[in-house]
Amino acid sequence: MDRTQILCPTCSSHLLQADDWQMHGEETWEVALRCPECGWSERSLFDSGAVAWLEEALDAGTQEILVALEHAQAEAMAAWVASFSAALSADRITPADFR
Repeated sequence: MDRTQILCPTCSSHLLQADDWQMHGEETWEVALRCPECGWSERSLFDSGAVAWLEEALDAGTQEILVALEHAQAEAMAAWVASFSAALSADRITPADFR
C-alpha cells in the first residue's frame, strides 16, 4: 500500500486517521478512517499488510508530532527566558512579583 491509497477522497489530505480497527476474517481488517480536515469518514477493508503499513505510518506521524511539540516547548521556554532576563536587566522584577 502506498501513501496515495489513503489520501482523503474528498480533500486529498494525507492526515487520515484510523479511529477503530477490527479483524474481519483471518487476513482482513475493517478500519474506520476519518479526515480531520474535512470530516470525511468511512469504514474500509484492508489486508494485514496494508494495516501494518498504516500502523507504521501512524507511529511515524505520532513521532513527528512529538518532535514538533518538543521544538515548540523549547522555543516557548527560550522566549520566556529572554523576557525574564530582559526584565531582570531593566530592574522590573521586585520581591512582590514572587508572592
